[in-house]
Amino acid sequence: MLINTSLSANKDLTEAIDMSLNLSKPLALILLIFLTSACNVRFAADFESDTVGNLPPSSPPGPPADEIVLSDSQVTGDGVIVRITDNPSLVAPGRPHRFMSLIRDPDPGLSTITIFRTSTFATSTRPIFLIWEQVIDGGGSGQITVLRFPFGPAEESTSCRIFTGNDQIAADCFIGGDGPDVEDTVDGFDSHTQHTVLMRIDRPAGPLVLQVFQDGQATQELTLDHPDMSWPGEGERLNVQIEFTGQSDSAYRFNNFRITERDPG
Repeated sequence: MLINTSLSANKDLTEAIDMSLNLSKPLALILLIFLTSACNVRFAADFESDTVGNLPPSSPPGPPADEIVLSDSQVTGDGVIVRITDNPSLVAPGRPHRFMSLIRDPDPGLSTITIFRTSTFATSTRPIFLIWEQVIDGGGSGQITVLRFPFGPAEESTSCRIFTGNDQIAADCFIGGDGPDVEDTVDGFDSHTQHTVLMRIDRPAGPLVLQVFQDGQATQELTLDHPDMSWPGEGERLNVQIEFTGQSDSAYRFNNFRITERDPG
């Protein structure tokens, strides 16, 4: 079991276990121990209060001082747009169903890249934890890239990519700009049905470890490790860059995205 999320209220805790993860009772009980450990929220967005059809707000409601940055790039052919959508058919009854969606756009010219940027970290040693729900709606592949911000010299940078599609997650890391230097893959889940991704980044130079939960089951751990990894230190932030390549009328959808910095102990 990997992840400790930063939960400040019983409602959040209940949703994280019973709704977000859909875990069996024994698995949920084990996770509860991790969820109640002390930690600090550095990014939090569930999109439930956002307006359907609009862009997500540049600053999610409430603390911390995090950001959502939308950046357009020139493309040839169809692009990708970002919108808040309501998709009750993608989730179990009674669960939150408002998503931030990267949608294949038939209009050529621009494709939007989304960046979740945390508030600054308090230390250089506490692990960073990420938890989110996602689904590939239709055909395509989603990509998440995690790296430190501000960007350091290329020869000192660590950039890890997480690809979701075809019922698997494939991941790799570039250390110092070349590579990839380390790779791993995990499968055993349905990428076209909503699932929860849990990730831990050990600092200052430890591994990235990832696991997927769906329908009360957990996949094996995916581990990316290299002795020259370099993650955000005190006063720095984490960039989570999200992209999507898909077929017509397809989308990469997210909700309940949270990034925390765990206290020792």
